Amino acid sequence: MTGWRDERNGFSRRLSWVRRDDQAAALYDTLRGRLIYAPSQVANMGYWEGLDVRRFQSLETASDALFRRVLGMRHDATIAESTSRSVVLDVGCGYGGLLEILGDEMLNVGVNVSFGQLARRRPGVRVAGASASSLPLRRASVSGVVSVEAAHHFHTRRDFYAEARRVLEPSGWMSGSELVVPPARGVLQKMTLPFHRRGMQFPQGNVGSVETLRGGLEDVGFEITHWEEATGRVIAPFKRWLIRHLPRVLLKADPQYVVLNAGFLFYPWKYVLYSAQAQ
Repeated sequence: MTGWRDERNGFSRRLSWVRRDDQAAALYDTLRGRLIYAPSQVANMGYWEGLDVRRFQSLETASDALFRRVLGMRHDATIAESTSRSVVLDVGCGYGGLLEILGDEMLNVGVNVSFGQLARRRPGVRVAGASASSLPLRRASVSGVVSVEAAHHFHTRRDFYAEARRVLEPSGWMSGSELVVPPARGVLQKMTLPFHRRGMQFPQGNVGSVETLRGGLEDVGFEITHWEEATGRVIAPFKRWLIRHLPRVLLKADPQYVVLNAGFLFYPWKYVLYSAQAQ
């Protein structure tokens, strides 16, 4: 990772994620942490139960709370006790925040398509560059899979589910949190959705209902063991935090990212947390 350089692909690299919806790596490489909502190495909207949106730094606390919530759900899906030889894979690991929380509890490794994020990863975490839809692992080689607010980027979400099922041991577990993009309804939503697809980098194939997401997990061989529709504990308070601190975050945010996602506050996003067991 140390050989990665911000300027390696120049201006054309910077604009590639604006033109297409399959450039998540280019998005995160070029933004270099300048997301619309990031005070530091934060790459999710957070789990806000009991937190105060009036405090700017609450987003970092909420982000860690989301990681811990997702990790806590894995016990719902685990039959056998985890051991020090258990292998956990974090897919779309961002800067490695969840891996840092796991620590040395198990053998943990994260994968990400953004070498820019991996170059700025948390100290001491194990990471590799790889695609969620083509994991460089043998069949039945990991005990658990986690993915926090990343699968909407994957080409496609369903392909990732199938890959996760392939690399999991029999009765292995998966837990995650997901931003759900409902189909656009009405003129305004239909106008803004193409901008969100490029600005947030998710393919049309990942647009669907909460029920479609759940069905995708079950279709590839997972049994759902925990399901939580968490829009009110994630997206709603995050929007309130964003509105309250908008002048401050806009000073740091990337202008192209802001323009393409200007309608974020008005789109009817959903959010789910889940754990599942391989059948």
